[in-house]
Amino acid sequence: MKNMSRNGRKGSSVSRIGVYAEKMASDRVYRLRWTATFLLVAVASLLLAGTWWVRDGRSSFRIDSPSPRTFYAHSRMRIVDEKATRALREQRMSDIGGVLVRDRRFPEEVRSKLASIERGEYRAVLPESLAGILESLPEISARRIATVSSRVAISMLSSPTAEGSPAETIWKGLEASDLSIPEQNLAFQIIDHVMERAMVMDPEVTSEVRALAASEIEPVERVLAVGDVIVREGETVSDELALILRAQGYPELSFPWKTLAFVVLGVVLWASWMWWYSVRREFNFDPLEWGFIITILIAGWVAMFASAFLGENGLGVISLAGWAYLGLPGSFAFHLVLWGGIIGSVIALGSSTVDLMLSVFASVITASMGYILMRKITSRLDLVRKMFLLGFFLAFAAFFIGWGLYLPSDRSILVTQTVSSFAWVVVTLVALPLWERFFDILTPIRLVDLTHPSHPLLKRLQIETPGTYHHSLMVGTLAEAAAEKLKMNPLLVKAGASFHDVGKLRRPQFFVENQQTGHNPHDELAPTLSALIIISHVREGLETARQYGIPKKIRVFIKEHHGTTCLHYFYKKALSLDPDLPMEQFCYPGDRPRSRESAVLMLADSVEAAVRAAASAITDSRELEELVKEVIDTKIAESQLSDVPLTLQDLTRIKTAFLETLKHAYHTRKIAPIGTAEVARATMEASG
Repeated sequence: MKNMSRNGRKGSSVSRIGVYAEKMASDRVYRLRWTATFLLVAVASLLLAGTWWVRDGRSSFRIDSPSPRTFYAHSRMRIVDEKATRALREQRMSDIGGVLVRDRRFPEEVRSKLASIERGEYRAVLPESLAGILESLPEISARRIATVSSRVAISMLSSPTAEGSPAETIWKGLEASDLSIPEQNLAFQIIDHVMERAMVMDPEVTSEVRALAASEIEPVERVLAVGDVIVREGETVSDELALILRAQGYPELSFPWKTLAFVVLGVVLWASWMWWYSVRREFNFDPLEWGFIITILIAGWVAMFASAFLGENGLGVISLAGWAYLGLPGSFAFHLVLWGGIIGSVIALGSSTVDLMLSVFASVITASMGYILMRKITSRLDLVRKMFLLGFFLAFAAFFIGWGLYLPSDRSILVTQTVSSFAWVVVTLVALPLWERFFDILTPIRLVDLTHPSHPLLKRLQIETPGTYHHSLMVGTLAEAAAEKLKMNPLLVKAGASFHDVGKLRRPQFFVENQQTGHNPHDELAPTLSALIIISHVREGLETARQYGIPKKIRVFIKEHHGTTCLHYFYKKALSLDPDLPMEQFCYPGDRPRSRESAVLMLADSVEAAVRAAASAITDSRELEELVKEVIDTKIAESQLSDVPLTLQDLTRIKTAFLETLKHAYHTRKIAPIGTAEVARATMEASG
């Protein structure tokens, strides 16, 4: 039973995994993510192969082969001159001809020979010349010479550690005898011949002594300065030179399979982490935005590849930083530039240790400085100034790091790096409008252009619906103040406020802010028709925005700024005519706000309309605060903010920002309270 239960659980687990896998395969988002990851892996692999071929394949070294070019030292290092050290040790070993050791069988051989001489068997032991001389002497003289020679030789055998050379020992023994000088000479020759094999050369001991003598020679060291020649073109690359070349970061002629595996694994893991991070931070990028992210990442890698090919390692990351910080949220852009730059460094410079270090440092510095400099840009001049400041800082940092690593560091290098950085800044600025157009990206510059009064659609608002235009300006001021309090993008919220009511261009006279003459057309219309006209300004605003090429993120504000709220004034008025009318007929189709920015705009729009409608009834700041609080509480009660991650603290900050702004706008009003809340509601709803 246990086995069946276990098998059942295992089967259910497998089925759940299968269902989950099928769901992932069928999910468009997952397919998009894995397709993008595969694309990044493919591009990174191709760039790595191209880098190897351009930088290393035609100029790398190979051991025991002629050098393809002259290699110079990139950094200062202390090296052992193996060739000079080897020559000195070989000389020391050659100075030792051989080590002589005493033959263990020698004493017995000597005694045997001496005994033969004493017996008169001269020719059996001695050369013919000596044997002939002894035989020609009187027998008494010959025996005396043989006896003395035997005594001296045996004495030497008994005292092997006697001071002086063997010849000196022999002469001392002979001089102490009663032999004449000629007889001593003859005896010396006999002893020398008998004793000549006393010492033999031992090959093993000789090798040990030579190795010991060679080890006493200290390695010959020399300092390799920056710019010194390691090996010239055409010279054979030895094992020792190969070690130096590797230490200097020069690549060996072999495809970097390990680097390729590292890059592939790094891209897959990093891309997965970026998907997770975007979901966790609720960035909610659409497919077009993911396309922009993938495109600028690949373009950044290509820029780093080109920068490395031109000899300006790491400076190409400026383009990636500029595009990322201008088109994406700051925290996401930081991770994109940091890790994308590091992976790009490995792709472009993985075979050169020193250059890789420089490029990684450049990526870290660019990501950090970009996050600081590019957070708030309000004009084109501000953008150009900060981009060039980023380029100059990166060039100076690269120069300083190179100087610390003992790389060539003179004034010309700094000038070259600065010019290259500025060139990449220009490339970034030139490509920026292309990204804006192709991917509908909202950069700070595009937002500034959208909110400029000279924009064609805003010009129409100014001329055809001046009241709506003024209302949009006030809503933008309120929303911008709240966005700054919540550390959101104030330019984005301001742009959304500028266009949120462009649908009123179709029928401007039906909205109260444009009724300058005091005539209200709704007094002559049925409540259902009035509600239809007012509600339709959302749909018509979306159509008008599309005609003028307003970005998708701005059109979202048009769609969501009323959410699913209802026109209660017209609904109550219609109920008096037909009690069976459905409430939905008087409600906006939505969607409800799905972003914090859109929620802030909804609140700002409602607060501005309410304050404008009840302006004559507000006499002090307390009443103003109560009105703002009532509007916000109403939106909460109607569940208009249910899809937005706004906390109570956020709502308090929004209310504070609204009050501070409204107090500055209405601080001079001292009007007695007139009108009723119902009139204020009707006026607010008629304003759309």
